[in-house]
Amino acid sequence: MPDIRIRTDGNQEIATGHLMRCLTIARACAARGMSVCFAVADETSEALLRERFDRPGEFAVECLHSDYRDMNGELPALARSMKAAKASWILVDSYFVTEDYLAALRRICRVAYLDDVAAFAYPADCVINYTINAAARPRQYRSIPHCLLGTSYAPLREQFRDVPYTVRDAVEHILLSTGGTDPFRVAETLAATLSPGLQYHIVTSRVNPRYEHLLTLAASDDRIHVYENVRDMAGLMARCDMAVSAGGTTLFELCAVGVPAICFTMADNQKNNAELFRRDGILPYAGDVRRDPDGTIKEIRRFLENGSANPERRTEQSGRMRSYVDGMGAARIAAFLDGEPACPPSQ
Repeated sequence: MPDIRIRTDGNQEIATGHLMRCLTIARACAARGMSVCFAVADETSEALLRERFDRPGEFAVECLHSDYRDMNGELPALARSMKAAKASWILVDSYFVTEDYLAALRRICRVAYLDDVAAFAYPADCVINYTINAAARPRQYRSIPHCLLGTSYAPLREQFRDVPYTVRDAVEHILLSTGGTDPFRVAETLAATLSPGLQYHIVTSRVNPRYEHLLTLAASDDRIHVYENVRDMAGLMARCDMAVSAGGTTLFELCAVGVPAICFTMADNQKNNAELFRRDGILPYAGDVRRDPDGTIKEIRRFLENGSANPERRTEQSGRMRSYVDGMGAARIAAFLDGEPACPPSQ
């Protein structure tokens, strides 16, 4: 069976969603009997990753003791360990990769790159981009032998398959997912003006600089609930009537469950997701909170108010969302890494 190395990171600057989507793929690989080892830059990433394991020691983790922003500097250590392990594939998920970095790894084994932005022509054997319409394959991918594109490859955890969900007449519970760090305090701002009868469920992480402040808010107001390292995210989503989310993998999870939602962006790599969902009429897009914070918050509030008053509209959106994502993406990625042909692209 193939030996898979996964190179990723998570910290205050990098959304923890990168760790989660790689961990989801790792579990799908392990379910096929493949051997998986993670490589991370530093102790912060290692600790965040291990906290998300289902059990202690679920996967081997190699800490490279490197600077996650200077990936070329870690190449000697990473190359030595990969050669010793005789890895078949390395899956890389980082915005700090360079052409030289990927080319050097490719001389050791096959390289798969988990991409969001099509920044340059990656010297890789495979690129995975579940935000890109396969019919609009970007020129940066034309020299890559294998391209796994579209929502068929959204790497969602197994818990997101066939989740029962009911659109209720009254809106009481709102999910706020802001990417773990929330540098523009979207969750705080919305929670500060809670409408009567609503409860906010804020999903964040300990690397959020405002984490303690959010806990203080929750302690002073029983309508505010704060969650970190959620094990049953599908269950939490299914208990909510509407959602507000940054433009990461959480949008695909919300679609799989069918929770009527609005998205916003706070990083360049989230624009593809937001535009894709808006273009296809799946999710409304509130805007980029970096460039127009007041306008973005205003649009989010307008969506929540209109949705609360219109259960028919929420039912319609929920149906569109559930038809968009089937939750099998991680299994398809693992199957490809295990030697099976890629499935036809979707969306």
